[in-house]
Amino acid sequence: MSIADANHSSSHWAYYRLLIPIKLMRFGTKYGEVLGRAVGELPPLAVPIHTFTVKSTSSDRRIKVNVHKNTAALNRPEVPTAVHLNWHGSGWILPGLGTDSEFIRQVLAHPTLVDQPLTILDCDYAKSPEYPCPADGEDARDVYNYVLSHPDLYDASKITIGGFSAGGSIALGLAVELGTEARMRALSEGRKENDFVHPIKGVFSVYPVATWEGPRDVVKVPKWLKKTLPGMVLPLWFSKYITNAHLFPPRRNTGLSWDEERKRKEELAARPTVSTLNAETVDFPNVVEIWTAEYDTLMRAAEELRVKLQTERPDAKISGRKVENVGHGWDQMVKRGQLGYTERDEAYESGARMIALAIGANTERSL
Repeated sequence: MSIADANHSSSHWAYYRLLIPIKLMRFGTKYGEVLGRAVGELPPLAVPIHTFTVKSTSSDRRIKVNVHKNTAALNRPEVPTAVHLNWHGSGWILPGLGTDSEFIRQVLAHPTLVDQPLTILDCDYAKSPEYPCPADGEDARDVYNYVLSHPDLYDASKITIGGFSAGGSIALGLAVELGTEARMRALSEGRKENDFVHPIKGVFSVYPVATWEGPRDVVKVPKWLKKTLPGMVLPLWFSKYITNAHLFPPRRNTGLSWDEERKRKEELAARPTVSTLNAETVDFPNVVEIWTAEYDTLMRAAEELRVKLQTERPDAKISGRKVENVGHGWDQMVKRGQLGYTERDEAYESGARMIALAIGANTERSL
């Protein structure tokens, strides 16, 4: 995504030119998902043990959260569990809660976590243009604060976060926000800026948006791969819808000139919690895993972020990789026998081990 694709009008007309096509896309997405699961093209949804909502502090909305627990957590309901917060992909405009079901299933059943009570909170968040940036990050913070407010249910010393695409970006942004706050507290108390404990133990982020700045990357898929590419190359028209919707002003007809609105977007896009490539590396947790897709316009910046963390944080456990011959969202679309199928399982396996490592579970247990 790139701010270079943005339209800088805040008029009612500009808003509805975005909203109407996006609502049609949402309908098509839901219909396609239902049909895909009915015919077996998409994996079945993971059924949550229950669902609750958290009040948004930025609007009158309620944030939906699906609760999943592993066997150890179900067998010991009196014990506060480790918790992993997950956010789905959506381009910030489409529905997607529940689409990370295969990842959730694999994590809950993973051998390294068999003795560790774990809850996965699969979280919804604000969609644009109705609730544009930074409402998505505010929703993530609201759910995090909910977790902290329930020490009888969740162990605050064992919180990990993650997500896919937009959700991966939200997770990285929340980690940076919390890390910055912890660092500022350390400085205000006369300690060194790296003398603090990050409240998040680990982040697992898959094909995130690491920056909204600079030109949009161009990706060319080889002819031999075009027809069978798992995943997709985000088309320019879709990227423009995402950028214009997500960076739209919270209220319409702001009265800002074209240049003033452009500057507002540039300031928003430059925030370290929005473009995490701009963040201080000290503000990230000690365990960060970033996976990317070779034929994805988001790949270069996310790879740059991982390398930056590896270079500037030799003390941290920074991992992940670029999966070759796949596009954006490949893990949601790949079929058995296709390029990327084994890599999907490797990514999910690695994510489960990252969670186990971050919360102190037995990572030596073999499969």
